[in-house]
Amino acid sequence: MRMEQIPLDAEQATVQHWFDPGWKSDFRLMLACQLHQDGQAQAYSELAVAMLLTWPSVIERSRGKLKPQARLFRPISMASDAVQDALEILLAAEQVPRARIRHVWLSALPPQDRHATVAAVRDAGLDLAVHAIDHAIGEPGPVNRLLLQALAAQMVKHGQGVQLIASPRDKEVMLNLVGAKLESIPGVEQSDAHPFMVSTTISITCCFALFVFLQKVTGASEVWFWGCLVAWALLVFPLQMVGSVGKRHMIEDDFYRELPH
Repeated sequence: MRMEQIPLDAEQATVQHWFDPGWKSDFRLMLACQLHQDGQAQAYSELAVAMLLTWPSVIERSRGKLKPQARLFRPISMASDAVQDALEILLAAEQVPRARIRHVWLSALPPQDRHATVAAVRDAGLDLAVHAIDHAIGEPGPVNRLLLQALAAQMVKHGQGVQLIASPRDKEVMLNLVGAKLESIPGVEQSDAHPFMVSTTISITCCFALFVFLQKVTGASEVWFWGCLVAWALLVFPLQMVGSVGKRHMIEDDFYRELPH
């Protein structure tokens, strides 16, 4: 078991911190509290959040035994004057269908960022119920960003569709979606291996021409000439096909290696 404590004034009060690749455990229990201290002015409302987090790969390995309450999708952050662009990029990624988004949750945003976010939602053609939780619970604190995720997950659990969240992060607006499942992407047929590539064919042909030239210079017999010709005919296309398949596998391996689990 590994335990880690983050101070209340840290800038890491986000779910992303708890998916640090350095953590080897499959599950992470996150407890976040913002409480008042006796004798000090109340700077924010008291609240506490608890979330049990895990990786999508852990859910897949469970073969149906684990049923997540909700899925937190990867966020995007931009300045308030580019919130519209951030939202369009988030929607274009098609993590979930646009039509399934039902609610937007806001907290701890400066007035300018809040107005920009609501305007971006409207301009994107989304008819969403807006929940500014600061009006309900009072002055926001650092834990409010985590509270948004928990509240949205509860809404997903109760069949309220996909939730859009807007919260502050490093003087920018961070947007992310919370839904029940990842939208399936249609499969793509693998292309056939290419037996002919112009650059490779020219290179092999040049090598063959060089052999013929060396044969003339050294006075080699015609057997070498015909041997080189047969070798060229047998290798020029099979080598390119093998290289095409190998290149495709390398690109595929690189993609999955860089893909977060």
